[in-house]
Amino acid sequence: MSAIGRDAIWEAKFAIKSIKLNTIGSHVTLFTDTPPTDNHQFDEIRTVQPKPDYITNFTYNQITKISALITKSQEQDQFTYVDNDVYVAHDPTIVFNNDFNIGVTMDVWRQQDQTPLLSGVIFVRRNTQFYEKWLKLYKLIKIEPDQYSFRQLLNQEKNVKVLPPEFNAQTGTGLQLSGKMYIAHCHYASTIRNPAIHAVFINQTTDCRIWTPWDNKMVSWVYNPETFEQLTKTHTLQPEHQESSDQFMKET
Repeated sequence: MSAIGRDAIWEAKFAIKSIKLNTIGSHVTLFTDTPPTDNHQFDEIRTVQPKPDYITNFTYNQITKISALITKSQEQDQFTYVDNDVYVAHDPTIVFNNDFNIGVTMDVWRQQDQTPLLSGVIFVRRNTQFYEKWLKLYKLIKIEPDQYSFRQLLNQEKNVKVLPPEFNAQTGTGLQLSGKMYIAHCHYASTIRNPAIHAVFINQTTDCRIWTPWDNKMVSWVYNPETFEQLTKTHTLQPEHQESSDQFMKET
């Protein structure tokens, strides 16, 4: 995980809490220019150089992120990279039961993109050269965000596992899911939402479903192949069940 700046550190504290709550035996390394001074749950913190004045926090975070992937891929045979604004609802490491070099998720908001793959959650097996190429290309083409350069290189890779959106669910937008949601990806720390409550709500069914955050509703449906009947159900997250994001951080 990487986090540049105080706001990113606040979000990273949400992420690490969910990881420690919902995964077993996790060891989390944070790469940051702003090490937290209060209590935190990170197993290791690596301090990077201060951000140069000529680039933005966002760009420097992308550079730090890719550099962290290079470093960790040199040290570990496999690990999971997550952005600092995720909520881990269930242990996603079951992905490593599959054979691949890089595991990525599909972007359901692909908008005619020919390679609709996201870089906010990456399941990594030792492949240092790929991340070294990515860093060089990102700096060269200077196109934000980092997905563009990431996707260009993925087209050249042979052993890529494309995972469903349940492993990187963009819960701040309209979203279609089918099965258990493992990772929610949303700026929960800067919203009024309690990510734990939202995750339970979205995972109350594993049927095919559409989540619409703007009205806190979810429609699920089941198809009966014998009767050709499609059963739909509307779920509503009631206002009294939407505790603040601060409440999540207060809970033990």
